[in-house]
Amino acid sequence: MPISQINTNSIASSTGLTTPTIAQINSAASLTPTLFYDNAGVQIGTLCRAWVNFTVSGSACTSLASFNVSSVTYSSAGVYVVNFTTALSDANYSDVATCTQGGTGYIVAGGTRATTTCQLKTFSVAGSSADATGVQFAAFR
Repeated sequence: MPISQINTNSIASSTGLTTPTIAQINSAASLTPTLFYDNAGVQIGTLCRAWVNFTVSGSACTSLASFNVSSVTYSSAGVYVVNFTTALSDANYSDVATCTQGGTGYIVAGGTRATTTCQLKTFSVAGSSADATGVQFAAFR
C-alpha cells in the first residue's frame, strides 16, 4: 500500500506511536543518529549506521549494495575489514553479520571494532578460517 494511502491516525491510536516529522527524522550532525521515541518520550530505536552486502572471489571483495561503507578489504582467508565512509561516534556499536557459502554451513563472527572500520571473520563449520562467497553486515548504534 502506498504511504499516501496509510491512515496515520489509526496507526498512532492502535500502536501508541506517532508519525515523525521531517525535522525529527533529519539528524542535526552526521555523527548523531536519528532517534525514535514513543508517545511517552522513551527512546525505542535508531537507524542503521552502516551496512553492506558483498561477495568474495579469491582476494577480491565486491560490494553489491551499501550505506556508509566506502569499501571492504580482504585481509586473509576468512578475514575482511569493512571501511566506513563516515566514522561512527565510537566503537560501542553492535555489528550483525550473516554469510553464505553455497549449500554448506558457514559461521561469521565480529572481530576488532573501531570508529572507521569493523573486522569480520568467517569460518567453516569445522571451525577453520574460510572464505564465504557472500557476507551481509550492519552496524547499529
